[in-house]
Amino acid sequence: MKSAGKKTTDKMQINETQMWNFIYLMQLPLGMGPGEAKIYDVDWELMYRLARKHNVAALGYAAVNGYTGQIPVPEALKKKWKRDSAQSTMQCLYQQAAQEELEESMSREKIPAIFLKGAVLRELYPSPELRSMADIDLLIHEEDAGRTAEIMRELQYQVHSQNSRNEDVYCREPKVTVEIHRQLFWKEQTWNVYFRTVWDRAAEISDSIYIKSMAVQDFYIHLLGHLIHHMENGGLGIKAFLDLILFYEKYKQQLCAAERKKLLEKFRFTEFENNLRKLLEDWKNGEQQNSLTAEWSEYIVKCGAYGNAENFIIRNTAMNKNITRGSKKQKIHYTLRRLFPTYEEMCNMYPKAAKGRYTYPWFCILRIWKNGIMRHRIICRELQTIQHMDAVKIDKLNELYRRTGMPERK
Repeated sequence: MKSAGKKTTDKMQINETQMWNFIYLMQLPLGMGPGEAKIYDVDWELMYRLARKHNVAALGYAAVNGYTGQIPVPEALKKKWKRDSAQSTMQCLYQQAAQEELEESMSREKIPAIFLKGAVLRELYPSPELRSMADIDLLIHEEDAGRTAEIMRELQYQVHSQNSRNEDVYCREPKVTVEIHRQLFWKEQTWNVYFRTVWDRAAEISDSIYIKSMAVQDFYIHLLGHLIHHMENGGLGIKAFLDLILFYEKYKQQLCAAERKKLLEKFRFTEFENNLRKLLEDWKNGEQQNSLTAEWSEYIVKCGAYGNAENFIIRNTAMNKNITRGSKKQKIHYTLRRLFPTYEEMCNMYPKAAKGRYTYPWFCILRIWKNGIMRHRIICRELQTIQHMDAVKIDKLNELYRRTGMPERK
């Protein structure tokens, strides 16, 4: 779980001016946003650290090169930023080669596949390397997982995790991680019911009939769902929001208003999508008058690419909202629920647990072993974080989520 192990960016002392500087700078290479006219007194060291935190080093370096304002970037910092950008670009090249190899292998073995998220979205950027990604995501039919595992072994990938949650994860040097999704979402099983039929609406995108692209409406709803999922699991950074700006600009003519309205209502995304589009329009126009825009923007900038532990804890189902917020009792309850999730939660984490409730004790032992040994440092940081939680922090985040229109968990 990426989010719980990340430290908060609050220690960076991000004031309002620098927050907007970062948001507007990241839009410069995309030809969007209000431009340099809205950028003041830039703290370049902070911009560099934020670009690293949000995993947008190449995009940030492109912004630096395109910036013509009066505050120059220190040469030593620019050199360091250039190096990070080059590393990100190299990773992009490895990933692109791996994606082409996967397309060929899946087609040869006649296994249908749909590439997801960054593997598709990076083509919307002025150049693909500006859209970094941690891994290559693709969706397959669940019954093809075994055959796909054979392909990954043939391509010299090592198993990172298998038969866990909704995905199998494979790694190969240099710098390539592939997530093979059997379902699109991990916790939101009701969303997966709709997306089981995504194949019926998918279109072919290459010479092979097996490599497909998700229908525009489905891709848009998946992006919204993915964003909401990550907000519920610690938060996420600016890249996901820039993705949505570019996607909407590219496909707004193909997004049928009536069909989108119907799907938004079905997923209970309507209020959230309305507020999200206002946020992104304010970013593009350089407006800061809406208090929700300001608070949500601050949240995004402070989250970084993978969110932070405080957000993860507050929004976790283990945080019983019927117990006094921030109390010792609530913290104890949270710790126990993290160690011993409900049987339903355990089935989401370990699909094999669904064989029967008799498996629950064994998976509890497995979870304790994984958390106590393999993830010891992350768990220690999480436990240290919860000790400093208070009612004010809990209420502030929950109120922000309420105002964004986040759909309530069922």
